[in-house]
Amino acid sequence: RRSIRSLHTGETAMSTVRRPSLQRAYLREVSKQTTIIRLQGFLFFGTISHVEDTIREVVNGPAWHSNPIRFLVLDLGLVAGVDMSSSEAFVRMHRFLSAKDVTMVFCGFSGDSPIAQALKSVHVIGAKDVELFLTFNDAMEWTENAYLHAWYLTQKYESTSAALNLPGRHNRRYDERHSLDTLVSSPRRTFMRDVANRTIAQENSREPDAGDYPSEPFNTLVKAFSSYGSVEFELFEPIANYLERLSLPEEYVLWTQDDPSDGLYIVESGVLRASYKFADHLHHVEESMVPGTVAGELSALASLPRNATVVVERAAILWKFSTENLARLEVDHPKLAKYFLNLVLKAAKIDYDILLSALAARQ
Repeated sequence: RRSIRSLHTGETAMSTVRRPSLQRAYLREVSKQTTIIRLQGFLFFGTISHVEDTIREVVNGPAWHSNPIRFLVLDLGLVAGVDMSSSEAFVRMHRFLSAKDVTMVFCGFSGDSPIAQALKSVHVIGAKDVELFLTFNDAMEWTENAYLHAWYLTQKYESTSAALNLPGRHNRRYDERHSLDTLVSSPRRTFMRDVANRTIAQENSREPDAGDYPSEPFNTLVKAFSSYGSVEFELFEPIANYLERLSLPEEYVLWTQDDPSDGLYIVESGVLRASYKFADHLHHVEESMVPGTVAGELSALASLPRNATVVVERAAILWKFSTENLARLEVDHPKLAKYFLNLVLKAAKIDYDILLSALAARQ
């Protein structure tokens, strides 16, 4: 059996983080600079050579000149073990990846597992430009946050920009100098800027000028829905009367799976985390929701029980649109209600497409 189960790029395996559409468009393109290799079986001298040759081809072959990568994600979730020759091969891989300024991202095993101990013994785990995450989703979430962080740092040093809200249970600091130096005057940085100018850079241009209108909840509505249709203050002004502002602390349980739905929530700040439990024998699926996204919309609109448990991961400010107020809006402002619900459904469709593709990529 071959040691490489699959090889693809980050654009085909996004994390299960629910993001504003412009951030997602940016990440889908720049994630071409992430290569994912999923391994299987026991890695020994007879199988690791194919892995090493494949990685050398990624960073030295023709593809490098057209699409130099920034991250190499190695998923060892189905690897039974590694011998000493494999550990030494990972040392060589780390050496030539570091020469190309490519970060090695391991996932699929814990820091105290036999595989981790083997890689620690040859000083791969713990080395510079090497990261380890328990799950594939955690690894992809970290790489996506790194791309967002790099763009934010570019704006911080070249102009002024508000900090991006990035989800993260990992509490790992990004080295600002490293994030910039590795991108300055390089094809990778040029590609990132070109993509950003078409996507995420448009966020600021869509925000209303300060003082023109009440800042909230209008700014949050613009961030959440302006990619799907026009969000004009004159049209959306009545909605403020139907929204309830909630300020919630970390670890607050917003709802649990199978609870009756009480409305939808629009995230102004902070991070929510949803946990889906489909069956006792399956792993839970987790999804983060960052500012500018909507939570609980489908169950609320369908008046069905919640299909996940949602907890506040970082202290959050939410705008709640209760089912009662949604019904009131439909009576008081039917055209606005129809338009608003259409925007919500468009956002939900994209969010669930991403979630399904993320789940499919994990098979």
